[in-house]
Amino acid sequence: MNTLKILILVAIILVVGVVIAITSVNQKVAVAPVATILPSITVVPDVCCPTPKPPPPNCECYFSSDCSEKQSCDRTAGSCNEWNKEGKLQDGMCKANRSNIDWRQVEVGLVVNAVDAWMNAYLVAGEKGDAPLVAPIQSINLPTVWHVEIATVVFNTMERLLGFDFHQLAPCGPLDTAVFQCPPSVPSLDAAGKQLVQSVGKAVVEAVRTNNSVLVEKPINDFWDDYSNFKPMHTGVCYPHGHPQVQKGGEKACQIKELEQILKVFLTGR
Repeated sequence: MNTLKILILVAIILVVGVVIAITSVNQKVAVAPVATILPSITVVPDVCCPTPKPPPPNCECYFSSDCSEKQSCDRTAGSCNEWNKEGKLQDGMCKANRSNIDWRQVEVGLVVNAVDAWMNAYLVAGEKGDAPLVAPIQSINLPTVWHVEIATVVFNTMERLLGFDFHQLAPCGPLDTAVFQCPPSVPSLDAAGKQLVQSVGKAVVEAVRTNNSVLVEKPINDFWDDYSNFKPMHTGVCYPHGHPQVQKGGEKACQIKELEQILKVFLTGR
């Protein structure tokens, strides 16, 4: 009997000892710093892949009349994604002249000279069907932003006159980045084409000189009186090609409206 009591007492003591030991271990673990339990972790920045460029916006216009009265439809290459809006092709962007174009800070005579030089360069290029010689234009003492703006105005003017025969050379991209590297080529012009570019080109230069966009009306009217059947080889915005807004006989009105709008936007602030 005494032996049994002794064994029970020893068992009780062992149980109590084990409980105390477990409690002590749990307390030590609970207060131990996290750093002693978990290994250190080094965060490596994600340098896998560059951020993709956002896609270009959808085009906004086909005619300048699709834009506000203070904007014109610009077709410098690579500016937007072509798409059909309500069944009508959109292949240009509505643009005002650039915000850092300030007529008060530039010599108007130099701008006129640059416009004249561009128009003449395209006319000469049309003798052979080639790209224009632009080095003399580049030497005109104007800020780059003005050279780009003038080249864009002349590009859109020529595109309305000669249609899709007049195009920008690839792969240079937008005029904004390649105004002198790869100017648009000019198709070989017949007598009528030369007359159109020469007479309207002179009017554009005079419109810039006098701040009067209406001056383009007379040479365009006169041209279509003499060459009522003129058309470029590959049609164009102002030539019938299935677009409901331009039918046979509507070329003259389209060109007058488009060129006046292009010049009004360019001459804003003049």
